[in-house]
Amino acid sequence: MKISIISSLAIIATISLAACGGANTGSDSQEATSSHGGEEITLEKYKSTIAEDKVTMVDFYTTWCGPCKRMAPDVVKLKKEYAGKANVLQVDAEGQMEIASMYQLQGYPTIMFFKKGNLLATELGGRSYDQLKAKIESLK
Repeated sequence: MKISIISSLAIIATISLAACGGANTGSDSQEATSSHGGEEITLEKYKSTIAEDKVTMVDFYTTWCGPCKRMAPDVVKLKKEYAGKANVLQVDAEGQMEIASMYQLQGYPTIMFFKKGNLLATELGGRSYDQLKAKIESLK
């Protein structure tokens, strides 16, 4: 009986990891960092950026999250496209707990939009390039 319960729990854990994009392994973590631009955001830089007079989109992601990985190239593209017009930050929620713990994040990715330090909108779950771009445009 104990063995079948343990086996069942192991199967459930394996299915859960697969649904979320897999376990957080070294190579997985490196891949996520490179696809997310690899930029470290300090708390000071984060606070000063969201306080600016232009829209700031913050992508809170984790290295093991499948939708986060799929969305990362679009976020990087938006970061380049909106340089000087809007801010786009990528925050590894597990690697930068000091920032992520400021919010009660319910899941990943969580995308938050700020202007002058005020939270304008929060989106939970993967979004397409077009959806993210439309949201930035609507808040400018």
